Amino acid sequence: MLRYAVYLSQFEYNIVHRSAKLHEHVDYLSRAPIECYPVNVIDECTFLQDQLIDNISLISTVENAISRDQLQNETKNDPELSKLIQELQSGSNKDSEYSLNDGIIFYKNRIMIPKSLQSKILSELHGVHSGIVKMKQVARNYVFWRNINNDIEQIVKSCKDCADIAKNPPKAPIHQWENATRPFQRIHIDYAEYKNQHIFIIFDAKTKWIEAYYSKTYPNSKKTIDFLREFFSRFGLCENLVSDNAAIFKSSEFMSFTKANGIRQIFSAPNHPATNGLAERGVQIIKHKLKKMSNINVPVKEKLVSILSNYRYAPINGQESPAELVLGYKPITWFETLKPRVAPKVSSKPILKIREFNVGERVQSRNYYGSAQWQYGTIIQRIGKLHYIVKLDNNREIKRHIDQLRKTSVKKVAFEDTIPIVGRSTHRQPEQTSDTAAENPAATQIQPESATAEHPTRPTVVVPRQSTRQHRPNVRSDYVYY
Repeated sequence: MLRYAVYLSQFEYNIVHRSAKLHEHVDYLSRAPIECYPVNVIDECTFLQDQLIDNISLISTVENAISRDQLQNETKNDPELSKLIQELQSGSNKDSEYSLNDGIIFYKNRIMIPKSLQSKILSELHGVHSGIVKMKQVARNYVFWRNINNDIEQIVKSCKDCADIAKNPPKAPIHQWENATRPFQRIHIDYAEYKNQHIFIIFDAKTKWIEAYYSKTYPNSKKTIDFLREFFSRFGLCENLVSDNAAIFKSSEFMSFTKANGIRQIFSAPNHPATNGLAERGVQIIKHKLKKMSNINVPVKEKLVSILSNYRYAPINGQESPAELVLGYKPITWFETLKPRVAPKVSSKPILKIREFNVGERVQSRNYYGSAQWQYGTIIQRIGKLHYIVKLDNNREIKRHIDQLRKTSVKKVAFEDTIPIVGRSTHRQPEQTSDTAAENPAATQIQPESATAEHPTRPTVVVPRQSTRQHRPNVRSDYVYY
């Protein structure tokens, strides 16, 4: 009727009165006798319901086969469904979603299954161990009863075969550790094995700093404690120490060490390395780098040094490097030497006036060898603001700080006349015999030469007795100034 109404709405009408005797075609429907339908003629709804009942019988296996007659009898004997049949036949049930076809109740286009046959239907739906979703999709096309979805879920969850080969549950999100407030507050430790050699890895949670200790022998608690003591001597004690459940970290010796130093131990779940993810990440970095460098004929310990240096000085996520976060400044690397050096900024603070010497100026230089504390010389070069190169009167050159120099007006004189050589006299006296020396004790004195106009008289010089042993000249490192 709705289709006809929509169709007729496109026309315009003029309402005209028509007497009842002229409405023969309308009265025909109310006065025509009812004719019986042929046996083989049925409506479309009944045809579809009969086909659905047949499909239920076809999809069932031999053990769980359900026929039309069995479905009718079980429906009639079911207390709840039999009452519903009476309501549908009497017309007291006004719910249009329910219908009755040859003693079988339909809910919409699905067969209402009596309670006695529900277990067979569930077994048939789960015959090939289908999952919950697939079973619900099939059931929505054929069968229905109250709480059918719960029954489907329960039979799948209670199936042992399905449980044995079920997929793993989705992984939980990565555990977010509490943010560390300072470097080396929380460290993660683990051992990495590479070609039967063991490397102890320490990973800092705050700065991502990696420390690695190489060992040729199999690790144990004592060696691990020694590694941690060396680490703590550089960076201080940590508050939290995260590790796996290895016997090395759970031994009484190791736990006594951590307890004595006030360190809290945190263990990851057994066989779940993701909990100690930072240590595993450090192990992965070290092992991958070592594998890539396997063709380089260098000891593993030297490779570790190169790997750690490269990692520590590289920025993390475009920000500061681990070395900068730990040290507080940017370390100088080989790449820094490629940049042109910038002259340091001159301080704006006033500088106190200091003494200065000019090239060619006579000075006294502090002497640290021999009995003489000062030696005479001349400034020949200035180095920086406080250092000078001095050429001594003995023709040797030395480097001196300004605090080791003082001005003098003493002119340069012959070296042999002013500075005696240690162990030798200025004038050599003639050899004498023991007899002559005994007879004339004054022979040890040099007699004055006869005075003339050309050679005035010199004063008598007393020469002490000298040893005849030969002395080697001292090699003084003080004179090497470059």
